[in-house]
Amino acid sequence: MALGSQPFKLADIGEGITEVQLTEWFVKEGDSVKEGDMVCAVESDKASVELASTLTGKITKLNFKVQDSVKVGASIMDVEVAGAAAAPAPAPAAAKPAPAPAAAPAAAGGAVQQFKLADIGEGIAEVQLTEWFVKVGDKVNEMDNICAVESDKASVELTSPYTGTVMKLHHATSDTVKVGAVLCDISGGSAPAASAPAPAPAAAAPAPAPAAAGGSAVQQFKLADIGEGIAEVQLTEMFVKVGDMVKEMDNICSVESDKASVELTSPYTGKVVKVHHKVSDTVKVGGVLVEIEVEGAAPASAPAPAAAARAPAPAAAPAAAAVAAAPAATGAAAKAPGVLATPKVRGLAKEKGVDLTKVVGTGAAGRVLAENVLAAAAAAAAAAAPAPVAAAAAAKGAPAVAAPPRPTIRPGEDLKVEITDMVGKGMIKSMQESLSVPYMALGEEIDVTEMIAMQKALKEFALKKYGTKVTLTSFILKAISLACDEFPIVNSKFGPIDAKPNHYTMYGNHNIAVAIDSPFGLMVPNIKDVGNLSVIEVQNELMRLAMAAKANKLALPDIKGGTITFSNVGVIGTKDPRPILFDGQAVIGAAGRTMTLPRYNAKGELVPRQIMNVRWVGDHRHLDGATLARFSNSFKRYVEDPREWLLNLR
Repeated sequence: MALGSQPFKLADIGEGITEVQLTEWFVKEGDSVKEGDMVCAVESDKASVELASTLTGKITKLNFKVQDSVKVGASIMDVEVAGAAAAPAPAPAAAKPAPAPAAAPAAAGGAVQQFKLADIGEGIAEVQLTEWFVKVGDKVNEMDNICAVESDKASVELTSPYTGTVMKLHHATSDTVKVGAVLCDISGGSAPAASAPAPAPAAAAPAPAPAAAGGSAVQQFKLADIGEGIAEVQLTEMFVKVGDMVKEMDNICSVESDKASVELTSPYTGKVVKVHHKVSDTVKVGGVLVEIEVEGAAPASAPAPAAAARAPAPAAAPAAAAVAAAPAATGAAAKAPGVLATPKVRGLAKEKGVDLTKVVGTGAAGRVLAENVLAAAAAAAAAAAPAPVAAAAAAKGAPAVAAPPRPTIRPGEDLKVEITDMVGKGMIKSMQESLSVPYMALGEEIDVTEMIAMQKALKEFALKKYGTKVTLTSFILKAISLACDEFPIVNSKFGPIDAKPNHYTMYGNHNIAVAIDSPFGLMVPNIKDVGNLSVIEVQNELMRLAMAAKANKLALPDIKGGTITFSNVGVIGTKDPRPILFDGQAVIGAAGRTMTLPRYNAKGELVPRQIMNVRWVGDHRHLDGATLARFSNSFKRYVEDPREWLLNLR
């Protein structure tokens, strides 16, 4: 069996991240790894992520050491993969001058599968194809890199969901490709020569034969990388069952991470033959969710190549000892690197003040379960209880001497809380990053008397006609959008600090992020395109995001893409808030509580008015104080005199 070295590259982990720091290796050179084994941990300014191997084989080289910076697309390590070079080796010459004869046997062995551009999030509808890694006639394995695409948000390398021969490339470099469009055609049954010398495995696997006779094959629907540095999710709902017929893009299930809740759609049309997980299970990226029997698909492509690539018969025996010695090879009791726990368990640990790194998990691979957290919390409480009992016992045994009475001193306990959850880590890094930006701040006193009167007058009308009560916050967000129309630079972000030349981007849509206090921490989703929404539409979207945040159901598009932020922290209770810049945005605003204060009117009379302090903080690298002050004046004008809206609304 021929061996070939394959690079394990750092894939795009979302959030516009271009490089990470390697914080820990879980393997060393010479170790054997399997697909799905954790190999290292990396950290960005957004999150800390454990990376799982996409290859099965022996590690021949680690290309980086701990603390090194690694760019997206760089090879982290090299893995010697059995059978990697075996398939293309027999006929390299024939493949180049005459691809047609090479394609014919592959076509005879199975049907052509279309590899389509799936939804890559961020509300992206189309991308630009920047690079092809394959050409017509090339052999590809499942998870091989096929091409690179780029949107206005990120650059992503796409991997093949099939094993086979590339029959056709549908687009050229620099073409624009829409979501759902076909990128390339791949013919199944790519390794007939490799499977021919091993008749025993074929005889031992009778299942594929009926599938071949019926012209169908079972395709595995795996959990793809959903970005945000997420390595595992919890399955919250399954929309299908065994026997159901599904079409391409039908909803299959919903999953939840500590960042968002996402519904996953089928890439195939066919019949569900197996569901691999039940609700509340934890599923790793790359894990199989369901199996779908697809009519007209390659009958032998799924079983044969997978078996040849992942478990070649000649290499299995000598590698057995190495695989058995690998720390994460197999076995439910083997503890995986780091702390394995679902987002809900992490939330429970945070609530109970339990350090997950000190809890022994009883789940698979050492996973910490909810009962482990509760047991640890109970043990901590029991350990604290004997102290006052001992103090009382000592008091009873003390000699009866005349002493002035003193109050009982309750033993206090200092509690060190380690910030291990992703939301907490992300807040630390984003806030430290924000404080590295030179900023300016200015405050303004806003008279909201007329705005509150209008809001109260419209409250019952809005409830009766639209089914919702309109709030002061919705009017404020719309006023911010109107002021952004006058000063577009406020709705912007400064580019990468190392860009040559330096630049900033002014955004066409006002995607206003709103700080929401939730049981899971501070969430900052954004309302898209406020400039084209009515106040009622802003209110409805605000309520949807608030309910989703409190249920930890915010989706990735809700969180990403904000262009300016506003925090109405005054509803909790503060007079003069001082916000910090967020997510690279040029401006953030915050409002204090509404106070009834005496103010002079135009006639010089002292009258009660509803006053709110609003403070703006701006990125001083490209936004000057005069512009921010004029923006603040414009916002003040719109809030204090709502009648002016009639002159500006379209």
